[in-house]
Formats: sequence, structure tokens, C-alpha cells
Amino acid sequence: AGPMQEEEAEEMEDSMVEGIEGSRSVTPLSTFMGSSAFTGVDHHWVRNQFATSSDLVQIWDHERSEPIHSFKWGNDTALSVRFNPAEHDVLASTGRDRTGGL
Repeated sequence: AGPMQEEEAEEMEDSMVEGIEGSRSVTPLSTFMGSSAFTGVDHHWVRNQFATSSDLVQIWDHERSEPIHSFKWGNDTALSVRFNPAEHDVLASTGRDRTGGL
């Protein structure tokens, strides 16, 4: 292998994702499909759940392929979503139309 092929191989290895058991893999562990492109994501501080923002704010469970809750605040896209680290049942969202939701 020439120098260019070795560099390409090194770059390829750098772009690979390390799997759970230490093996290198480019296959995702899970895939979650929302109603539109996600603009934000945050993981719950305690539960095995995460929230996404897009045209909706959605709550997901790691074990399910569909959201367990969906919320719509305001008239436009939600730009961000965050779980409160102290009050675990509180979720905040900001919208493109300058709205906020709790």
C-alpha cells in the first residue's frame, strides 16, 4: 500500500464509531425517526428517555421506535428542548416564533 492509501485508511478508521464491546462499527445502535428534522435533543437526567424538538416536541423511550408523548407549542418550529436537572418532570422548549413552553 502506498502512502496515499495508508492515509485514506487512517482517515476511514478515525471516522468509525466505536461500539459497545469495543469493536469498531459504522452501524448505529438505534435509529429514531421524527415527523421532521430534529432541531434539538436532550436526555432525561434519570429515566431512560430523551426529548427532541422539531415541528413538535416529542418524548422518546430508548426501547420504543415511536415517541411516547408529543407536544405542540406556538405556531412554528421548536428550536430547542431541555429537561430540568432539579425538577425531573419539567421540560422546557423554545420556538422560532419566540415562544417558550414548560
